[in-house]
Amino acid sequence: MISINLVWIVFLVAFVGVFAALAVLSILRMRHVEEENRSFMRLFPCELIKDKIPGSNAYRTLLYVFSGLCFAPVFVVLPLLDEFGGLGAIAMIVSFLFGIEGIVMVSIFLFNIRFTNTHTKLSTGFMAGSFLVNALTTLYAILTYTTWNKFDKGSPLALSMAIVAGLLAIATLVITLNPKLKNWAQLVKSQNGEEVVYSRPKIFPLAFSEWLIILINVLGEIVFLVSLIR
Repeated sequence: MISINLVWIVFLVAFVGVFAALAVLSILRMRHVEEENRSFMRLFPCELIKDKIPGSNAYRTLLYVFSGLCFAPVFVVLPLLDEFGGLGAIAMIVSFLFGIEGIVMVSIFLFNIRFTNTHTKLSTGFMAGSFLVNALTTLYAILTYTTWNKFDKGSPLALSMAIVAGLLAIATLVITLNPKLKNWAQLVKSQNGEEVVYSRPKIFPLAFSEWLIILINVLGEIVFLVSLIR
């Protein structure tokens, strides 16, 4: 565990700030997609990066920046690795996993859903990675609390972060095991006069799941950064 320092503050603020900017831009960019799909419950992340939408290059660049900032824990932990003692190894593993998840997240944006096999494999890996990294964050926070508790320095903050990370891991598992994901491409059939129309359901399982996992990963990384504090 470490004390709050300038590096920790800078990376946390940058990480949260860039994500907030991405969230706002994502909402604004939805105005340029089909009206019936203007919802995080129906629209895939990759559909917001189409070149026909104004500002796609800037949006893409911001995604790359955010992906790099997902490695923030690495730069927080590595310089002070000696202070973590026996917990240093797990802290570094979790740090790199969050960074890898950031790369996969950008890949989900870049690989259009038309490349079905590649996109679904990336999405599945993203969900599995989210569960793993949040489960390891839970383990790290619990070990931190129990280790320091032996010296009467157990931090209630670490215990609180363990509980939150555990809930995030459970949420990821529930999303990943959603039986509706097996038939995620199934459309709703409706009749418009003599014309048969197919449209997305109000909740398109895979699309909504990807947005949820992105949010869970962001919250998970914030929880991990907080759990590093003594």
